[in-house]
Amino acid sequence: MVHASTESCDEALLDRYLNSDLSQEKESYFLAHLETCSHCRQKIESLTAFREKFVDQVDRVVQHVDFTALEKDVLTTVIHHSRSNQDGTWAQLIFKFILTSGLIAGILALLAYMYLEGFFGL
Repeated sequence: MVHASTESCDEALLDRYLNSDLSQEKESYFLAHLETCSHCRQKIESLTAFREKFVDQVDRVVQHVDFTALEKDVLTTVIHHSRSNQDGTWAQLIFKFILTSGLIAGILALLAYMYLEGFFGL
């Protein structure tokens, strides 16, 4: 990306700066660039504000989830379903539940890891 002042902006460098993934030399270079580049300063402000709002929203949602009640509801449903279901054993239903919930937990953990590692460029 080129500005009217002919300074070039390096999006990858900006992302690495936001993720604190720059050597001292590159960070010094980028900080010097920020002194003269309003576009990059605005982008950093915008991405930082977005990141803070995103983390705040995730924290709010997680605080309101009663995982104990959720676990109880799921297990009650599985047990009830197993008693009324003639096409599967209780063990098969539990296995399906564990597989499904494990897959969902794995996907959420992967997304959280990717976010924390900066894969989304936030």
